[in-house]
Amino acid sequence: MEWQRGEFDRATEYLTKNLGPKRLLHTFGVVQTATSLAAKYGVSGTKVAIVGLLHDAAKSMPPAEMFHALERAGLAKHPYVEGPAQLLHAPASAAVAKLVFGIEDPEILEAIAWHPTGKPHPSPLLRLLLVADYCEPSRDFQGVEEIRALARQNVDAALLEVLKRKAAYVKILTSGSSSRDGGDFEIVDSLVTERGRFGEKENG
Repeated sequence: MEWQRGEFDRATEYLTKNLGPKRLLHTFGVVQTATSLAAKYGVSGTKVAIVGLLHDAAKSMPPAEMFHALERAGLAKHPYVEGPAQLLHAPASAAVAKLVFGIEDPEILEAIAWHPTGKPHPSPLLRLLLVADYCEPSRDFQGVEEIRALARQNVDAALLEVLKRKAAYVKILTSGSSSRDGGDFEIVDSLVTERGRFGEKENG
């Protein structure tokens, strides 16, 4: 998929109008980090820039508008819809990507929709977004530099560490819900099985 400069400008204008300054700074940081990793690991820089730019596009949208967008985009059955409210912005952002910007690429929509927790057998695009979302430059917490260093060496190793650190938070969010039971272990298992994908690209 290719986007021209005007499409990126339109997306930036949309985000500037709909996100607060802190969220906007985070978004640009994710784009910066993800595109840097894409160049290293051989993933489409255009796709990475799009998912980085739009992954939180619905973050400030009222819940009623999120549900309406999900219905219109055919995403109303995404598992996050039955999950914690903190996750709903992800499929809603995929809905914005589809409805506002005409994006139909399934890999892009999947990466945006699943970026808070990931899913088993994540695509290279989703892997990069998960890592970039966690360690972009405006993130400032104990241990984030370790993730940044890992990402420069092996994005799967970085992603495994990110998932470990997110596990407790996700467990709290999903307590009492069966929709994500075992999900993080499935993701980790799939990454272990497929490990080396990026390393093979990098060395090949």
